[in-house]
Amino acid sequence: MTPALIALLCGLTVLTVWGVVAPRGQWRALAGWTRRDPYASEPGPVSVAVHRLVAILATVGLVLAGGILWVQYEKTLPKPPKPISAIEQMWGAPDPVVLNRVVNGSTEQPTNLVVQPLLRYQALDGFRRSPAYLFDLKSWALTTPQLDGGIVGSAPSPGLSALDSASIVVQVHGDSECVPRAVYVLEGSTAISIAVYYGRPGAATSTATDCRPVPPASSALSVLVPIYLADPVGKRTVKNLDGSLVPVAPDLTK
Repeated sequence: MTPALIALLCGLTVLTVWGVVAPRGQWRALAGWTRRDPYASEPGPVSVAVHRLVAILATVGLVLAGGILWVQYEKTLPKPPKPISAIEQMWGAPDPVVLNRVVNGSTEQPTNLVVQPLLRYQALDGFRRSPAYLFDLKSWALTTPQLDGGIVGSAPSPGLSALDSASIVVQVHGDSECVPRAVYVLEGSTAISIAVYYGRPGAATSTATDCRPVPPASSALSVLVPIYLADPVGKRTVKNLDGSLVPVAPDLTK
C-alpha cells in the first residue's frame, strides 16, 4: 500500500463523511460558488437526502476497500520469526528424539561402520531422573526390522526407559536410512572419548559407505543416544575420536 494510495483513500473518506454530516454545507463549498444566488439555488430536501445517502454508501465502500487493501498489505509484510523453544536452543533444529536402548559402550572400534560426529552432550542422572525434561522427549519409533538389524544396546526393562540407567546422552545427526550399530567409549580420569557408529538396519554386514557421516538436513535425524558409564561425567570433558571437544548442552528448562 503506497503513501499516494493512502492519501487518496483518506481524502475521499473526508469528502464522503462531510457529505454525510453536512450535505448542504458541502454543496455550498463545492458547487454554490458557481451560482449567482447560491441560497436561491440550494437543493431541496429530497436532493439533500439523496446526497447524504450516496455519501453514506460511498463512506462504507471506502472503509471496506481500505480494510481489504490493508489486509492484503499485511500479508506482504515479513512474518516475525517463530520463537525458539528451549529444546531448540539446547539441541538445535529439528527437535531430537531419544534412542530408547540401554547402551553399554564397547572398547572396540568397528571398521565396517560409519562414525557420526558428536554434536552436543548432557550429563544425566538416571536414578534421580535429572534433567527431567529429557524424560519427556519423544522416543525414536523403531520398526521391527530395525530392532532385528543389529541396533546397538538392548531394550529397557518393562516400565523403565533407557535414560533410567544412563550416565550421559550424546547427540548425533545420523542418516535417517541408517541406525546406531555400535558405540565406542574410552573413559579416562580427565576426558571421555565417545564414538557412535551407524550402519544399515537389517543387514548382517555393513560397509563404511552405507551411511553418510554428514547427511543433508533433509535426510538427517537428530538422535540422543543414552550411554551408561562406569563413573559419572563429573568435571571430565567429552571428546570425539579426533580429539575435538564436544560442547555441553546446558539445561535451559530449569
